[in-house]
Amino acid sequence: MTRFTKLTREKIYRDSKTWYGRMDQGIFSVRLINFCRQHAGKRILDFGCATGGYCLELKRLGFECIGVDINEEYIKIAQQKGIEAYLIKDCLPFNDNSFDTVIMFELLEHVEDPDGILKEAKRVAKKNILVTVPNCEGFEVLRNYGLTYEHFLELDHISFFTKDSLRDLLSNHFDNFEIREEGPIMIEGQPISPMLFGSSGFFGNILVVPVWKLITLLCKTGIFRAKYYARLHAVITLDKSSNEF
Repeated sequence: MTRFTKLTREKIYRDSKTWYGRMDQGIFSVRLINFCRQHAGKRILDFGCATGGYCLELKRLGFECIGVDINEEYIKIAQQKGIEAYLIKDCLPFNDNSFDTVIMFELLEHVEDPDGILKEAKRVAKKNILVTVPNCEGFEVLRNYGLTYEHFLELDHISFFTKDSLRDLLSNHFDNFEIREEGPIMIEGQPISPMLFGSSGFFGNILVVPVWKLITLLCKTGIFRAKYYARLHAVITLDKSSNEF
């Protein structure tokens, strides 16, 4: 008799249009929260907030955080948790310079018009914009090892970024930005498991963050030589000198 596993396509691949609604409603990355704490101003807009995990955690840390998303079900969940969150279609329902910081975590790879998203973020932000996207550089090299990026399991990714392509996109709209590579996945020519550093949630963050920090530090100091990274983080600094931060 033929035996099959209980795995299904739905269990293997993720569709962000429904995935967050089935997961822990408080899901967030400690690494990205620390990224916010390092760079963000007091008043934050989470552009693509999903079910509001970042809004809740940032509020707990003393920030004011408002969320927006195009997913109606996600906005309902966020609002049920007491988050100020808004359903959007095209333009943001806020005046110019309404926020110190706009965060766009894992958003641009999902949208048809990343230029339009960046224009709106620039309009409503006073101080800076924080962007993270999956990195796709070295895909062919990883494939030679029988590996690929964990984020390739996302069914609804539209754009696939490298450091150069993200730089090209941002340079169309901003003069002052920095892009950093985060999350080494290949050290000294040998791949390390992308899944090890893709964990989320409470226990995943406890285990991942110290190891991630150690390996990243060893790579930055030159003790390890990292060639490819899982994520790209961008800090976009805005020149709106007439505004008080």
